[in-house]
Amino acid sequence: WTLLLVVGGACEETCEKTLIDLRQIRLATGREIERIERMVVSDEPIAAEVIEAHPGLRVIGPGENVALISTIQPLLRERVYIIDPVGNVILSYPTQPERKPFLKDLRKLLKLSRIG
Repeated sequence: WTLLLVVGGACEETCEKTLIDLRQIRLATGREIERIERMVVSDEPIAAEVIEAHPGLRVIGPGENVALISTIQPLLRERVYIIDPVGNVILSYPTQPERKPFLKDLRKLLKLSRIG
């Protein structure tokens, strides 16, 4: 399962807060934590200090992984997505989603999933 943040421009205050929220949500899943990865896709390079503050965060920036970028292009910018292990977008949220409803949805998906 992937928690994907799509950023249209530079990763600034809202982006950084959303990354913190995603990290906290992932930690709150407890024993399911190994099933979840976090990823951010940005049109602009993300500052090194932001990346360092989020160990395990997968960063896709400009010029990287062209196949993945072309898959994500149709998605709206400035959104958070929950993607299943097969690559299907399951749910979409605005940036800085409310933690409790997001975590509730994620836990339900993990519980019902027979893959990943």
